[in-house]
Amino acid sequence: MKIPDRGRHLDMEVFINRILNYRYHWHETKYEVTTVLRGRAIYSRGGEAVELGEDDLVVIEPLMGHASLALEKGTLTMTAYFDMAATAGLAEAGSILSFGIYRCDGTNRHEERFRLLRATVADIILSAIDTSPLARDALACHSGLLLPVLMAHFEPTSRPDSRRGELSPISASAIVDFLEAHYMDKVSLEALASYTGYNRTYLSTFFKTNTGLNFHDYLTRIRLKHSLSDLAYTDKQMTAIALDNGFSDLKTFTVVFKSNFHTTPSAYRQTVQGVEKAESVDSRILLDPHDPFVLAKLSSYSQRGLVS
Repeated sequence: MKIPDRGRHLDMEVFINRILNYRYHWHETKYEVTTVLRGRAIYSRGGEAVELGEDDLVVIEPLMGHASLALEKGTLTMTAYFDMAATAGLAEAGSILSFGIYRCDGTNRHEERFRLLRATVADIILSAIDTSPLARDALACHSGLLLPVLMAHFEPTSRPDSRRGELSPISASAIVDFLEAHYMDKVSLEALASYTGYNRTYLSTFFKTNTGLNFHDYLTRIRLKHSLSDLAYTDKQMTAIALDNGFSDLKTFTVVFKSNFHTTPSAYRQTVQGVEKAESVDSRILLDPHDPFVLAKLSSYSQRGLVS
């Protein structure tokens, strides 16, 4: 559910999500805070794979490729997104505010900073579904706490924003559409230059400026996203999946897949065989926050009585 901005430039969204098979994606301008409410899941992000259990959480920064895979049936998470515009003035010029590669697990899940972060997101959701007269004010209070909690407890630093610079007249979406249509081919910057009418050097700079990733990395992410779909929803042979998604051979596909998800394509396919899967690799399965288990869990995190 979207949280009303009320002039604070948070552009926040919160939801309860049911985790199934990998959904590989990244946010161009969003920070993400996700907590496991029930079950266990593998989170792959930024080339790292971690196993999270109940009450564990991760903080994910803009442009960080990530995916989650349920290890138990019925795994649920709560997630909050907020836009990096909320951090304007807090990071150095031309930089993004970085909270590091933070996670909590069985060794540290009871630390106060993680308790506060869980409580803050839970209270945002509880206030959003509250119908009492003061609910709107409580929602503004709790949603306004998320960034201060991160700033106070998660050692923020500044890292270069690779997208800095003036926007080009080329449409970034048109380039992304081209890659989505041709990711299975031997796509090159030269081919993209021919498509757009701009030279290779200009396009390389443009791509980094507008997506934050270099051309090859962005193309690889698209190929991985589609290969995950083939592994979960088709019975194609591994070599066919590799070639159909633009990888030069099965060995290259396996190396790239393992470096991102810390498992092999064949092992991932075995994991999702015979289990319930989302309708597509892009699907998000949302759960009503009024669900009795969810309400009880959020209430166990809540500190609303102390704040609102």
